[in-house]
Amino acid sequence: MRIYLAIPYTRHEKLSFKMANHASYELIKMKHIPLSPISMSHPIVEQSKVDGKYTEELLGTWEVWSTIDYAFIDWCDEIWVVEMSKDAIQGSTGVKAELEYAKKLGKAVRTIKVNYTGEGEDLNWTFKFPKVKGFRSNARIHAENIVGKVFSCDAELDAVELVEEILS
Repeated sequence: MRIYLAIPYTRHEKLSFKMANHASYELIKMKHIPLSPISMSHPIVEQSKVDGKYTEELLGTWEVWSTIDYAFIDWCDEIWVVEMSKDAIQGSTGVKAELEYAKKLGKAVRTIKVNYTGEGEDLNWTFKFPKVKGFRSNARIHAENIVGKVFSCDAELDAVELVEEILS
């Protein structure tokens, strides 16, 4: 599934970049196709600063990035929000606008919960990803092929889930 990964950015730039990349990696492992605008845009902004070409008007406003992000949302099947904190989401102009746009298009919106441990330099996190019914990962398709040859229809669903878990 093509997933647009929304995450608050302003006031959380470095943490957002790390979390967006980590969440994208996990989504790839789950056989999804993540599109993380922060993973793309953060290096662009940082390089423009190094090159002395950064301007607020060009790279520092939601108005600039919204055109790009809306095109990405058009392409994706769903939008998943990394819930850094309720306050971060409530304070994010971009995430709020992305959610509103996705809802207008009828896209499903899901939340990735974040569990934090440690603090400061020792801050770590884990994600709790939403379950997606109807999504058929490569492991699930393979499991369905195996199960279809071995089990009757009554036991098929439990067997497919078991084989999928083993293959994952």
